[in-house]
Amino acid sequence: MSIRIFHPGITTAILFLVSIVTGYNQNAPVTTIGSTETCPFTNNLVPVTVDNFHNIGSISLRIEYDPTVLNYQGASNINSNLTGIEIHDNVISSTLHKINVIWLNTTALSLPNGTRLFDLSFTYIGGTTNLNFNNSSNNGIDCEYADQAGNPLNDNPTSFYYIDGSVTEANYPVSVTIDASANPVCQGTSVTFSASPVNEGSSPSYQWKVNGEAIPGAISSSYTYVPANEDQVSCSLTSNIPCPSGNPATSNTVAMTVQPLYPVSVTIDASANPVCQGTSVTFSASPVNEGS
Repeated sequence: MSIRIFHPGITTAILFLVSIVTGYNQNAPVTTIGSTETCPFTNNLVPVTVDNFHNIGSISLRIEYDPTVLNYQGASNINSNLTGIEIHDNVISSTLHKINVIWLNTTALSLPNGTRLFDLSFTYIGGTTNLNFNNSSNNGIDCEYADQAGNPLNDNPTSFYYIDGSVTEANYPVSVTIDASANPVCQGTSVTFSASPVNEGSSPSYQWKVNGEAIPGAISSSYTYVPANEDQVSCSLTSNIPCPSGNPATSNTVAMTVQPLYPVSVTIDASANPVCQGTSVTFSASPVNEGS
């Protein structure tokens, strides 16, 4: 059976009708496996949570994953209400494992929405794998909820009730660009260069360079000095963010244009000197480096 409705109220009504038509007393909880991005060879906890968990007497779940991507370490942070729960990893093939979850209780259990049943602990090796609920093997009983009397609960369509997760490799590309407070400048002018990093982490390390040579002590996100003409200024960034790529990163290069200082002067002369009383005299200025 396949039902694809996008209005929440209509979806709830349809699922209620499905439970009546198929003879189920109630619908199963919605069970969700978390998804995460992580770094190779790190330990990770993937949560399994539930919604609409009402009057449940037993749980059966089957979660499959690729063991070439994940190394299963066990379950942790198990909900204290799930006394006696069993969680076991089983080999299906060299590229497929299944985690079977079994819980049975004599008293019906209800939990608030968003409750964490448990965490699955993995060491991430590398690559990508889905964490899939398998509700098709063994006639669907590997993924099944039941009430206190042992009656199975409606979980069709299964994609609504069992939401898969995934584990993928995180990748944070590191980069840095720089700019100058002024360019071109006059000879003797102090210029500040500023770095704009991407994915620098919490404690980045910088190294400024002029004409390819590292400047001792120039290790902050900005650098100020008096450049010479045609100086080539650049910066390298080393990030401490987890899972970086392109680390350390090298910035663009700023080529400085430094204009020399031109001495400015002016001389004047008179159109006539000496002159007779009452004679008009014109004075003319002769500038040097007067500009435009």
